[in-house]
Amino acid sequence: MVLTKQQKKVMNYIAGFLRDRDYSPSFQEIASGLGLRSVATVHKHIGTLERKGCLRRGRHRSRSLELGHKYLQDARKFRKEPAMLELPLLGRIKLGKPIERVDPPVLIPLIDLKRNGGISLFQVQGDTFNQDNILEGDYLLIESSLMVEDGEIVVAIIDGTESTLKRYFKQPDDCIRLLSANASIEPMTLPADRVAIQGRVIGMLRLY
Repeated sequence: MVLTKQQKKVMNYIAGFLRDRDYSPSFQEIASGLGLRSVATVHKHIGTLERKGCLRRGRHRSRSLELGHKYLQDARKFRKEPAMLELPLLGRIKLGKPIERVDPPVLIPLIDLKRNGGISLFQVQGDTFNQDNILEGDYLLIESSLMVEDGEIVVAIIDGTESTLKRYFKQPDDCIRLLSANASIEPMTLPADRVAIQGRVIGMLRLY
């Protein structure tokens, strides 16, 4: 992607504005921020940057500028981010039998935690999920999400203070039922406004 010096200034201003304020600048703010005398000049630059894939914008809406795929792609290359981690699948182990080899080996992509800022790692404490084979000391991959489906294992925050790992079920009476995977622990049924969802479990790591 080849941009002129002025187009780069416009892109850097918009990207910085979005990063700092989490909403896009108006055309007037772009003109003022870059010392441009005419908003028409900003319109012209925006149109060119759209055609080059650096920007996207919604029609008939103010402050609708978004970074385009070309700009994001080039920004990643500039930062020299590592490629997605892959490990070779060499075979399949059947207990009590010889290894069934995979030939040629297949590369299995693992989650790129660095690029996906919505994924975090949590370590399990306690035995509330031992019947689902989630044990103390295991590491859970938690994807940030405010909306989850019935039956998913989630990190729930109760009354804004207590964080807990539970299986989530929405009840018809605007309540949330939270279940452990341990028969000795009673289920919890709470009004929906007392429960906030921090994220869902999408994977687990266990070190030996």
